[in-house]
Amino acid sequence: MKIVQVQNDQIRALTEQTSSINIKKNFSQKFKKKYNYYLFRILVILNFFPKICIVFVSSKKIRNSFNNSIFKKIDNFLNINLFSFFLKIELTNIKFYNIFLFKQLEEKYITYIDTAPFDHPALNLHSNEIIDNNKRKFFYNNLCNALKKIKKITNKKIIICLHPKYNLKHKKKDFNDLVCKTHESEKYILKSSLVIFQSSSMITQAMILKKKIIQINSDFLPNYFKSEVNNWNKIFNFTLLNIDLYNKLDLYGVKSILKNAKKKITFYQKFNKKIIHKININPADQIINLLEKYK
Repeated sequence: MKIVQVQNDQIRALTEQTSSINIKKNFSQKFKKKYNYYLFRILVILNFFPKICIVFVSSKKIRNSFNNSIFKKIDNFLNINLFSFFLKIELTNIKFYNIFLFKQLEEKYITYIDTAPFDHPALNLHSNEIIDNNKRKFFYNNLCNALKKIKKITNKKIIICLHPKYNLKHKKKDFNDLVCKTHESEKYILKSSLVIFQSSSMITQAMILKKKIIQINSDFLPNYFKSEVNNWNKIFNFTLLNIDLYNKLDLYGVKSILKNAKKKITFYQKFNKKIIHKININPADQIINLLEKYK
């Protein structure tokens, strides 16, 4: 039996995810994670666990990071397949390109892509920061006020697409009467004129579909997600909105932000070329064709 891994939804190499904000790390967590990783790698080398035969990725940078790993270099030098966990790395279109091929675009909604910044497991994995419930309250209050102002001025219905890790018990308190959906982000991005987010790979779909995009920031976010917002904005330079200043969000302010977001659509093409490698080919079909080759 051959094991295949599909990672064609990833758009950033791990080296690009370095924090730009000083986040306190839990040393024991880091040590445990590295210990478990190297133990696992040793067990793979000893054949206690199988290797992955083929990995499908959408980024040349990610592919190159795999191929340039020390384990892969040792295998290539010795002409063996012993140390590398992945035997083959193949490049395909990003999975969100599938939506583009069968698109029926609408501009009916404004979609907010939630990142669950106070519930996400990454907080425990990458930081020992204690979650402040007061900050959660202020963050979501400011977010809802900003969204409602945009809704009023644009006359578009707001749809909240909740992150799978969002704790639903907070939904009523966090989002009040705004419409919330789960596992429907792709559907509502397709039907939106504007997509608002913090830091999510789902935004790639909005870029492929050439939607207007606004990225939000707030002083009340946990430090880990402040860092994520900074990293995403550094890479893609989205139109940024500080929701803590929602009181200043008037007609002129909203129109100015939307105008800026529309201008930046022209810059998406440069990025799309890095994740779309063959035009008009469904990424699922690419994977099937490549698997046929390795039969």
